[in-house]
Amino acid sequence: MKRLIFSGTTVLVGDEIADAAVDYAAVLTRTGGADTIELRTLTPDGDPEESYLLLNSATTIMSQTMVSTEAEPNNDDALRYIRDAIRRLDPPGGLDWDIGPYT
Repeated sequence: MKRLIFSGTTVLVGDEIADAAVDYAAVLTRTGGADTIELRTLTPDGDPEESYLLLNSATTIMSQTMVSTEAEPNNDDALRYIRDAIRRLDPPGGLDWDIGPYT
């Protein structure tokens, strides 16, 4: 589980989706793009919620490792969407930088 800190708000998500969201924000910044993503998240108290994030060049987003006994929210669809978008925007050899396990 990781904390995803976005615009002064903290939500809890699984490790993979947290890292993918940060990577996607970086790719969108490098390519001059923007997108929104919908994530199933937990509040810091463990309550389920849905979060909508706008990712663009002005986005400040950070993931932070934490210890939690809560089950990670299922974000398989969002993870698939982000991975596909990163592959499309940053094909192997495209931006000349290494980012995540997407290539």
